[in-house]
Amino acid sequence: MRNERVWRLIKTYGGHQVPYAELSAPAQLAIAHYMAIDGEAWGLPEWAADPSVSVKTLQRRLSEMLPYFRAHHGKLPFGYVEIPMHALEATMMQDQDIGRDFPDFKSYHRWFARSAGRMARHVTRSPWPVILDTSNPEETLQDGSHRLHRYHDLGFKTVPAVYYLPRVRYH
Repeated sequence: MRNERVWRLIKTYGGHQVPYAELSAPAQLAIAHYMAIDGEAWGLPEWAADPSVSVKTLQRRLSEMLPYFRAHHGKLPFGYVEIPMHALEATMMQDQDIGRDFPDFKSYHRWFARSAGRMARHVTRSPWPVILDTSNPEETLQDGSHRLHRYHDLGFKTVPAVYYLPRVRYH
């Protein structure tokens, strides 16, 4: 399937293809975290693959693993785009669950901030991109909702985003 709403955002705001190794470090970290720590699509370096290593340790030492990920996945193409906050919020309001349950993004944001508990304090000088969902027409984001809401609180005008390209095998 294809998420036409997300692809329109990507096209409108100049999304482009970049090899993993050439993405910014924050973009590489966001992808590596999603692919190797949150999921199991990418393997980990030998020391990190030990079951006794906690997720907290993996998260804390993720930047140390970037050379490993670059060596193993550096040529894989990803998409990158910077989207105005207002455009991303408007697109998210078209998500099936969000649009049905909330009259506007402000209401959704208030609910999310309350229900998410303590909002993560993501780095603001080098923000991690959100990961757009290019294949599920019911969702705008595949990962990064907490980041997006934090960036909203901080008044970001644009949101960095990465996305998977069709017909590329990322495992």
